[in-house]
Amino acid sequence: MAGVKPEIGAFIERVIKPAKEELKVIKDNDWTLDTTIKRRTSRYALQSLLTDRALGNMKALYKMADEAGDLKKTRVKNAFKILREFYTILNERYQRYVDDISWMELDLDDPKTESRQEAEVKLRSLLLDNINKYENILRDINDGDEDTTVIIELNKNTKSIPLMMQDLAERTYPEIKEHLKKEENHNKK
Repeated sequence: MAGVKPEIGAFIERVIKPAKEELKVIKDNDWTLDTTIKRRTSRYALQSLLTDRALGNMKALYKMADEAGDLKKTRVKNAFKILREFYTILNERYQRYVDDISWMELDLDDPKTESRQEAEVKLRSLLLDNINKYENILRDINDGDEDTTVIIELNKNTKSIPLMMQDLAERTYPEIKEHLKKEENHNKK
């Protein structure tokens, strides 16, 4: 298999080396383990900034590789894996954080805990907003792992139908649905 286009290779070189160093920093500095909300928020902000940049780079790489037909190349896939890890770590920490720390258990009559509770709610809102934003970016990218052109083959002598037309084809030609059901039953045997 031939390598990636030179401009894609240069982009990967420029982005991945610092990304690996930044991942090490993130792995070594888990903001969920900090005891104060101020420190957690500050350390989370750093991880969020690095995750924003990593996913921005992933989006740019996806666009370049898609246009060049290099999405399936090993070097591109490896770069995607490294850049996606920023999100993976953040999501795992978010899940652990919301499971382990309950802001609702704070004493609401204590003025100190009232401001802490507000800070916790703000941090959780920011976390959830960012997790959703990152998931949308990753969904839009579809980093080459999924083939978006699913095809239904009726038989060897006919043309295939794109999946998005399946409902229309089945309504127009009910025998297609019967044929697919028979094929499914046959394949289960």
